[in-house]
Amino acid sequence: MNIDTNTRIGFVGYGRFGAALSELIDERGYSWQCWDPVAELASGHAATNLDELLLRSDLIIVAVPVNHFENVLRERSEEH
Repeated sequence: MNIDTNTRIGFVGYGRFGAALSELIDERGYSWQCWDPVAELASGHAATNLDELLLRSDLIIVAVPVNHFENVLRERSEEH
């Protein structure tokens, strides 16, 4: 996969790691959005739900703590 500034990047999780990485991505001109059920999300970059994030992204970066990763997967599988 070639990644350029047309690549739509999605972040699952917007804690310390997700926020820091998205800032770097933003500085380099990439299009990105994020979804996090508890964090305050960056203005203009928030997906309303996980499905929207997955549908509108070419590349997904999972930036959730390991102890919450299973819950994110369960929530996704319960929705479908």
